Amino acid sequence: MGNQTGEWVNLYGSDGKVKARLNRDTMELVVKERGVYHSWRLAAMVKLGQNADAVTVEPQAVAC
Repeated sequence: MGNQTGEWVNLYGSDGKVKARLNRDTMELVVKERGVYHSWRLAAMVKLGQNADAVTVEPQAVAC
């Protein structure tokens, strides 16, 4: 799951299983789906959105 140095918090689904992890230091969100890890740098995405004049966000359903 990438660099494990930092404060990781488990995020649980309604079934009680870990669905994702969030690094509170780097604001990196990591989700494992079908054996593949997906990672997003949330802090960078927020900063990018704040700097844009018009940002279009497409809603996408996510099953947890």
